[in-house]
Amino acid sequence: SKEQMERIFERYSKLKVWFSEADSVVFKENQSPERFFVSIEELKKEKEQLESRLKEVNKHLDMVEQ
Repeated sequence: SKEQMERIFERYSKLKVWFSEADSVVFKENQSPERFFVSIEELKKEKEQLESRLKEVNKHLDMVEQ
């Protein structure tokens, strides 16, 4: 059935990336770009930096638009 095929695809399309014996992450699909094959902590740090920069940009835009 279609439902069964979707479950099979979901199971076998996953990708597990190991950073050490105790640290790994499972991606929902194996199509993730290689630049994301880093530890979750590294991604969180990058996200925080991007959010901080976005706040700065928004603040500047608010000042310019007034």
